[in-house]
Amino acid sequence: MTELAEHLTDVEPRLTELDWTLVASLVRTTLSQRALVVVISALDGSAGDATMIRTLAALAREHTVVLASALDPELEELRSTRDDTDSVYVAASAEKDLVEMHAVRRRLSHGGVEVVEAPDQGLAPALADCYLDLKAAGRL
Repeated sequence: MTELAEHLTDVEPRLTELDWTLVASLVRTTLSQRALVVVISALDGSAGDATMIRTLAALAREHTVVLASALDPELEELRSTRDDTDSVYVAASAEKDLVEMHAVRRRLSHGGVEVVEAPDQGLAPALADCYLDLKAAGRL
């Protein structure tokens, strides 16, 4: 577990288009028995998350699936700042993002996917805690 946490501390975010069909195919061909599958990806609430939700929920029927995502620390601040007209529009946009992300989290959870979110530096420890919780609950 320590080794996993150490490797995750060096993870740097990068915007890439993920092929969720390929992810599912790789997991299914690589793993021959039930396993813990950890996906580290952004959780942004966009319409593109529908494919992610379907794919991870399908994998969760065969494996224990955890989606780990770093929180955007500025989103909550943007949501609460309403000093002028421009900041009100920004706050409304941030609020919309937060509502959409909540809906995605709920759909993932309903599909059997564990969602771990934490600030960037806290993601590795939060993921380790999730692993320990799953282990204690007998889900691994």
